[in-house]
Amino acid sequence: MQLRLPAKRLNTAKVGRTGQMDDDLNTLKQVPLLRSLSESELAALAPRMRFVEIEAGEIIFEQGAQGDTLYFIRKGRVQFTFRHDTGHTDTFEESGPGHFFGEVAVFTVDGVRTATAKVVDTLEAYTLDRRELKEFLRDHPDAALHLLSGMAERLRRSGRQLQQAPVRNVNAIIAETLTARDRVAQGLARFFGSPSFLILHAVVYSYWIVVNRQKDGHTFDPYPYALLALIAAIEALAFSCFVLMNQYREDGEAAKRNDVEFQINTETRQAISYLHERLDDLGRELVTRLPEPGEPHHADNAPKH
Repeated sequence: MQLRLPAKRLNTAKVGRTGQMDDDLNTLKQVPLLRSLSESELAALAPRMRFVEIEAGEIIFEQGAQGDTLYFIRKGRVQFTFRHDTGHTDTFEESGPGHFFGEVAVFTVDGVRTATAKVVDTLEAYTLDRRELKEFLRDHPDAALHLLSGMAERLRRSGRQLQQAPVRNVNAIIAETLTARDRVAQGLARFFGSPSFLILHAVVYSYWIVVNRQKDGHTFDPYPYALLALIAAIEALAFSCFVLMNQYREDGEAAKRNDVEFQINTETRQAISYLHERLDDLGRELVTRLPEPGEPHHADNAPKH
């Protein structure tokens, strides 16, 4: 359920004057979505906004909820999480002063929120609902192109974040699940297959044979070296057990690695599809709001006499 926020309209009497509203307008100028607007367009848009304050830890809206409000951050930080079809939840972005969010629900027909927004630091923001935005674009049709430019910049930044998003090492994930027995079997299997182990055996066996070939009667395992053969047989049995244990562990690791890689591929595909859908929906919605060729603009754009 979307959080219902107490709100108050901006004081239009302060627009364009010195004081707090000048700082607010300067903040709005830094928002990528509004950066291309002219001074007159921004001054006309500001009175349509509302000011809200939300405490840290509050959920502004949840993924899948209906929404028609666009937010422009003045102070504080907001964290965005996305829940995949697999049930896994990722934090894909954190926005601060000068950023905006909620544009997908505002500019699409169904008005569905595509992520969950949670306040990290106490938030002060300006909000603009769909009705007010439509009226503004109706009065200032040229601003639609500016808004489209701002949203394209936001999409480009989201795409760059997706490309640069760190992917956790699969081997590190598997290493965290190893038990003490698995680590012992892994260490022994690596040692048994190392050149050092072969050299050690060659030295020990050679010394054993040389010592027991003496003819002065001080041998402890004369030819045909029955004790050495027994030790070698027991050693081979132990080695086989460790090798089988390690093989079983590696089979489990391979299965886990395949599951993790499948999850990564699925999430990547979903994220790319999500960006494409956002771009297509926003483009279609803005095109429908642009004036037709030859259509007269609003009276505000007519030359003054």
